Amino acid sequence: MTHFLHPVAPKPTKDIHAGACRADRRRLLGGLASGTMSLAGALLLPRSLLARPRPAEERALVMVVASIHRRLATTKSYTFDDLYGAVARFRPDAVGVEIRQEDLDRGQPYLTSNYPPEMIALAAQYGPRTFGFDWLGDELAGAAIPTDWWSKESPIKQLERSFDDRALPNDAHHRRLEAALDRLSSEQDRLLASATVRNLVDGRYDRVTGHYYATLRALVAGTRFDALARYYERRDAMIARNVLSEATRRRGQRVAIVTGGDHHGPVVRLLAANAGTVRLMPIA
Repeated sequence: MTHFLHPVAPKPTKDIHAGACRADRRRLLGGLASGTMSLAGALLLPRSLLARPRPAEERALVMVVASIHRRLATTKSYTFDDLYGAVARFRPDAVGVEIRQEDLDRGQPYLTSNYPPEMIALAAQYGPRTFGFDWLGDELAGAAIPTDWWSKESPIKQLERSFDDRALPNDAHHRRLEAALDRLSSEQDRLLASATVRNLVDGRYDRVTGHYYATLRALVAGTRFDALARYYERRDAMIARNVLSEATRRRGQRVAIVTGGDHHGPVVRLLAANAGTVRLMPIA
């Protein structure tokens, strides 16, 4: 996502009908106050004077907060309290966290071993109002994450560790892509270093991160690391889909979503594409 400048609103044209309505209202209030008009007489006045109830918002009101996970403990411009405060100010009816739904009730030691601390804290604070939307792979669906999943069993973590060695073709095309990937990673780090709860969702980080993963896909195409890029892409899609599904079920409610910064762009884009059922709200 990129920056969008707000266009200057055109000056309103004179609304003759609205002016007449205001005059009628003044006459009505004056007549009732002076006793020269009865309530029955007031009921015969034009419909423009009758109170029209505002329709209730039928869409879910969704605020998406991007977290920087453990960096919240060390980044002065964006702290745990900043994140928790943004959620609290929104006065949510429901809070979505980056934890799998099936893991929410598995206990503190289990959660601490598998999920970021701010997600665990939010789940504890909002209790039954919390839902989980994370996805870690079909092979884990409905089951507990094994104790040694991250260190030994996860094929994705194994690929990530191998990728650090960059065992890729050593030709000019791949060298250019690797250099571009390093530049984009540095740009992400630069933005995270000065991140705040508000500026992390202003579009800049989403844009750089989108370019990063597009470059990664091009870099690993046709290699064994292609599975890594496909997993990242599917996880983004599944997280976004789970968030939309939960928000759609909560029409008329205020829903706060807290997700890692890298997933923010895909989540917001899918929600924006479904504006008939969800309304995106800014961070106050």
